[in-house]
Amino acid sequence: MEELLKKVVNLGIGAFKSVEENLEDAFKKAETGINDLISKGNTANDENSLKVRKFVDELLVSVKEYEAKAKEISDSVVSALKEFDPTGGKTIEDIKAKIESLSGKVKSQK
Repeated sequence: MEELLKKVVNLGIGAFKSVEENLEDAFKKAETGINDLISKGNTANDENSLKVRKFVDELLVSVKEYEAKAKEISDSVVSALKEFDPTGGKTIEDIKAKIESLSGKVKSQK
């Protein structure tokens, strides 16, 4: 019985090690394959590849332009909201404190 238990434990350890080694090999092969594909993409200079690269470059420029415009609009809206501040520049905390103070005065006069 003791010998059988040792064999089962060793079988489990061996299976684990085997799976671990196979996974490491698979990851290395996948990384190599991905790097090969990247290399092939970098060296591709046919008409379609150049069109795709040009499209992506133009898209990135457009995204940056839209981002700049969105920030400009956002800044304008924030600025306009600050000018429209109905509290006269007071913070919410200042208003709450004033309300509590007035409320206390009203209660004390009763």
